[in-house]
Amino acid sequence: MIRSVHPLVTASFLLLVSLSFVDARQAGSGGKNFTYQQAFGRAAREYAGGEDTGILGRIPEITGWLDDQTYLETRLDPGSKTHKLIAVNASDGSERVFRDYAELRKRLPEGFDVERPAARSSGRVKRAVQPSGGSASN
Repeated sequence: MIRSVHPLVTASFLLLVSLSFVDARQAGSGGKNFTYQQAFGRAAREYAGGEDTGILGRIPEITGWLDDQTYLETRLDPGSKTHKLIAVNASDGSERVFRDYAELRKRLPEGFDVERPAARSSGRVKRAVQPSGGSASN
């Protein structure tokens, strides 16, 4: 036969369990919160060496696979403020510049911009460019 548990015992047990969760949560956080500047402001950028990283930093812009072992990632070059397409070996992490858009722009006629193509291939490797202000639907 099942005996009923006294309500005071049940309440005491529930209180003990809930207090143990509160203590565990406070112990894990260290009791300190980030300030706004630490999380989102200049302090986060300075900590990361001036780059726009931190909690809301840039995530990699992976554009596709070049082959079975190499993926392509678009990165902003902080010095020239232009984009470069980087080929990254997925096995060992080695990387090389696959396409430097600043160098390509030097070889194009006036008004063409490879960073704003009229069309791209599915892997974003091939781009069709036309003069600025043109329409891809011509």
